[in-house]
Amino acid sequence: MGAHDQTDKRLFQCQRTPGHAMMGNYMGCGRYTGREDLGFMAVDSATDVTSSVAGHSAELRTFLFADVRGYTRFTQERGDRAAAALVAKFAGLVRDLGHGREGELIELRGDEALVVFGSARQALRCAVEMQQRFRRETEADPDLPLRIGIGLDAGEAVPVEGGYRGEALNLASRLCNLAQPGEVLASEGVVYLGRRVRGLIFAERGLVPLKGFDDPVRVIRVLAEGEPLRANEALLGESEAFSRGDIQLPIGGFLGALPSGVMVGRAEEWQEIMSDMDNVAQGAGRLVLLSGEPGIGKTRLAQEVTLKARHWGFMVGTGRCYEQEQTVPYYPFVECLASLYRESPGSIRAELPSRWSQLIRLLPDELGPAPEREADGQEDQQRLFRAVVGFLQALGETQPVALLLDDLHWADDSSLKLLQHLVRYTRADRILFVGTYRDVEVGRQHPLESFLLDLGREALLTDIAVRRLDEQGTRELLSEMLGDKEDLAGLAELVYERTEGNAFFIQEMIRALVERGDVYRQNGHWERRKVQEMEVPKSVRSVIGQRLSRLSIDAQEILRDASVLGQTFQFDDLLALGNASSRNPRPGSREPHMWTEDEVDAGLEEARTAGLVREADGDHYAFEHALVQQALYAELSTRRRKRLHLAAGTVLEGLSERARVRRASELAWHFLEGDDAERALPYAMMAGDQAEDVFAHGDAERQYRTALELAQDLEDVPSEAEALERMAGVLVIVARYDEALDTLEQAASLHRAGGNLDDEGCVVAQIGQVHYLRGTYDVGIARLRPVVYLLEHDESGGDKDNLALASLYASLARLHVFPGQDEEKLALAQRAAQLAESTGDEALLTGARVTMSDALWRAGQDEEAIRVLEPVISRAESTGDLNNLARALSNAATYYARRGEFQKDRSYYERMLRVVERRGDRGQIVLAAMSLSSNAFLMGEWKRSREYLVRAEGVIAKIGASRLSLWPIAARAWLELREGNLEAALYEAERCRDAAENVGDMDYQRLAERVLAEIDEEHSLPEAALRRLEPWLQDPRGAADSGIQRQIARACLELRRCSEAQEAASLAVGIATTDKDQPELVEGLTVQGAVKAAADDWVEAAALFDQGLWGARRMPFPLGEADALFEYGRMCARKKDVARATDLFSRAGDLYSRLGAIRDVEKVRIALDLVAPDVEPTSRETSAGR
Repeated sequence: MGAHDQTDKRLFQCQRTPGHAMMGNYMGCGRYTGREDLGFMAVDSATDVTSSVAGHSAELRTFLFADVRGYTRFTQERGDRAAAALVAKFAGLVRDLGHGREGELIELRGDEALVVFGSARQALRCAVEMQQRFRRETEADPDLPLRIGIGLDAGEAVPVEGGYRGEALNLASRLCNLAQPGEVLASEGVVYLGRRVRGLIFAERGLVPLKGFDDPVRVIRVLAEGEPLRANEALLGESEAFSRGDIQLPIGGFLGALPSGVMVGRAEEWQEIMSDMDNVAQGAGRLVLLSGEPGIGKTRLAQEVTLKARHWGFMVGTGRCYEQEQTVPYYPFVECLASLYRESPGSIRAELPSRWSQLIRLLPDELGPAPEREADGQEDQQRLFRAVVGFLQALGETQPVALLLDDLHWADDSSLKLLQHLVRYTRADRILFVGTYRDVEVGRQHPLESFLLDLGREALLTDIAVRRLDEQGTRELLSEMLGDKEDLAGLAELVYERTEGNAFFIQEMIRALVERGDVYRQNGHWERRKVQEMEVPKSVRSVIGQRLSRLSIDAQEILRDASVLGQTFQFDDLLALGNASSRNPRPGSREPHMWTEDEVDAGLEEARTAGLVREADGDHYAFEHALVQQALYAELSTRRRKRLHLAAGTVLEGLSERARVRRASELAWHFLEGDDAERALPYAMMAGDQAEDVFAHGDAERQYRTALELAQDLEDVPSEAEALERMAGVLVIVARYDEALDTLEQAASLHRAGGNLDDEGCVVAQIGQVHYLRGTYDVGIARLRPVVYLLEHDESGGDKDNLALASLYASLARLHVFPGQDEEKLALAQRAAQLAESTGDEALLTGARVTMSDALWRAGQDEEAIRVLEPVISRAESTGDLNNLARALSNAATYYARRGEFQKDRSYYERMLRVVERRGDRGQIVLAAMSLSSNAFLMGEWKRSREYLVRAEGVIAKIGASRLSLWPIAARAWLELREGNLEAALYEAERCRDAAENVGDMDYQRLAERVLAEIDEEHSLPEAALRRLEPWLQDPRGAADSGIQRQIARACLELRRCSEAQEAASLAVGIATTDKDQPELVEGLTVQGAVKAAADDWVEAAALFDQGLWGARRMPFPLGEADALFEYGRMCARKKDVARATDLFSRAGDLYSRLGAIRDVEKVRIALDLVAPDVEPTSRETSAGR
């Protein structure tokens, strides 16, 4: 393979000599140290934890403990290897299922696991899904029985290095101990926080005494719907499971009811509210106002305050204002005070008629008719206000009080005055007031405006603006609504685009999609049909219609015209549209009415005042919400829409050429909606180009698909082929290689049918590039060669032929990646460069030279390769050729990595990563991130290596590329192996092998078998390792793999088959030397030295070890250095050179310890025990790198 093509071969292939230490159980890196050793984590622990948590604030988290039942007995009966397979399977399932529910696996210690969640609902779902999966896996493979107990608790915990500290971990652990195999036991707190979860039921287990807890704990078993209850269990109803205290609340969307779902996306607002609630609980009264547009989620947030207040022991009263009741005095307080009266202690209720008699006026249903009014109405009102204050203060002395009032923009004047009075005179009492209001309804003349100004000046209120959800919040809300954590990113993006994060609109939109059948449930999962347009639901139209009806007829008509221009529009465009489109004449006139500038300006000002549009910038306006524009647009008849769109397109076509290019997307849309496909097509293509120029790949794909459909409708074959080619370019960048191939083959077929051999050749060259990216090299070569032949024998000739041939030869050269193809690769690359130069195509010439540098490297002309590459990098940077720049940087990085110049390797790949991230090329992002992960591993920065690995996995998860996913799986297997986590390494290696078999990738199958062979050697099973490795020698690529040869040499050495070991070690060194792969060479020299040492060839062995150490330190390659030191020490130990052996082992131990190679550290300790048994234990530990 070439340097660029060899990147996957750098994948942590450096090997180490296996030790014979006892297999450890530790697999995680957190703070949890065992089920019975949790005291240091508990909040009430005797240990002083203040210094440990300084600077860390508590977080509400849900903790899930899972434990394999009968693991010790299983190990005794079945042996260590079966036990390792069992815990590896357990670890993999817990990790995957936890990740699928947004959980983080923070501890994994053999048969015990700890997963932390930010959502109690997700934790509950995950726990039940785990038990269901464990049952299925046990039925499928009874030899590995997953008999698991699970416990859950939620509470505030303090994040510390590697984990959390808090009482919730203790209770979750105790519940896990209590759970029988197959059971999920949860605390009351988890169930309360999770509330209703689709598909789950809750069974009362009763009060149970638990170790470490003074009082018995209420235990609840969590089951999937349909699971049978036990004799001692009772099914919990909603009111029992989801509320606390004696007050039972209904479930609904109004204040005073329990919410039907979980709140999402309000972390900042919630933190501010919690701060005020905490102050109130300490004795400082407070008013909190939640403001925002209709449907934004103010009431939902206030419902959460209601729940939290009840949970904290507040007495809660709620009241609501209504538009039709705006003239009813004290309307919201009548409802609110009545609920507080019902909850108040009997002693206070008994005192109320005599002590606060005026309050009877607000409690007619509870206390009967009110007394007659006094002559002085003002004094009457003040007595009433004082009575309400006194009543609330009395309640506040017994427990904190919360009054929540919804929709204060509709509150009567008397209610606002009473609220203002209460806030002023209860500032030293445990009383919390919470109100919601629509800020768009409150203008300068609104009575609430002066209320806000007065209390704001007195610093008596916290006014929290409730904003729209972002796209992530929209996705979370969809997930909660649909009751499953599905990959609905496409739907979430579409819903977010239409609703702009308004929570009510999101919910109504999803309900409408479900009702229409566009989103439906099938086989236990949510599916969706292709949805491009969404009707505005009737409920949303009604809300918007109420606000529009308050505008004048002219303003409404102007806004309808504006709706055709889109979510944002320019004043001049709207005015021109009004003049270009015909409309009905005004009364008393026969001429169609044309809007004047003053009329349009007045209409927009009226709409702005009503909160329906806003000035965006200069003469630009925007509808305040996308659904306002959509509701107005929906009111237009089909004929009028078409007429207005054509008029709008015609207006925009009158702009300058530069403006037309900039607004190509709008032009395409207007002509498309105006049913003029011929005028829409060129603008759709232009809009796609614009989007691609700024790396907006999703937008570019949509525009090209539109152009493709238009070209097909118009039977415009050249435009159809052009759209296919451009769309394929986008698909390649986002790593959808299979789709790109299909698209390019369609374009090639169109060119072939039209007899356009040159154009077909250019497209087939692109097909070759995609085959290179897919790793299907031979298929690509077979596809290109016939077209090359046809073009070489095309008698018409010309520059166009040269362009196609240059592209084809460049692709062919890239596809020649295997050993033995070096000379042909170089010849093809040189031919491509020669042809490209004659065409004058700068990008093609640059790409050909990048490929030629790779061919030169493979041909052994190292310096010439770098000499060709460096000016190519400079040229690509100066011309903005990001594609070829990324390729050139990748090649340069790989060259330097193979030479052991890791700092340069890192520098080039970091530059490449910046380039491809700017370009949005997902496949190349994975390549750069994984290469940097490999670089960090080789340089001994294993934590950093994992970070890059996770980064690559995140990109792959978004594109779902099965071939790309093999790389990080294999890398994770090697990393787990090196860190000594054999169970996790076994799991990842088997995953990699199975996935590679599914896609027919022999290279990754071989790589996975190498990891499995290493694990065999770690278990002292060299025969098993050889059985895995030797069949791969029949494959030329396997025989040319220095890592395979090195592992075979080690296994043969363990079996005392010295001649075979010597032969394999020599081959490993020879291959690494030929490939100029310095890390592989260092490891090969170490194994060859070990073979020589076993044959008592001390001098030759020492020379090999010294050579390996010199190379490892020069790079630097600390793992290779540590391996060489250890083997060198073993040789000195055999020679009875105790001092030298101890020194070498000590230095090896220091390196292993710094790296985090825990099994290797143990290996060194054992070696030191054998070579220097008289050394004091503390000294020995220091020597082993502790």
